[in-house]
Amino acid sequence: MRQDFTLPDLQAQLDLMKVGETLALRRDDCERLFGVNDVAGGRLRNFARGHGCTVVYTPEGVAFSRILLPPHLAGG
Repeated sequence: MRQDFTLPDLQAQLDLMKVGETLALRRDDCERLFGVNDVAGGRLRNFARGHGCTVVYTPEGVAFSRILLPPHLAGG
């Protein structure tokens, strides 16, 4: 777990990704950032969607995959 890894850090990393790139996030970091309750999955999906990504659950955690540039990066 990276205690000093924050949502703004994740956002900055996602903003640097090009379409087709992926970013893995370990399960413990994901749980710390998004929670473990019944709304955590929705929170995670909404965050990913807002950054032009899909999210895939992996054995190690989750992977964000850039599918398009979000409006704040695409100039819209």
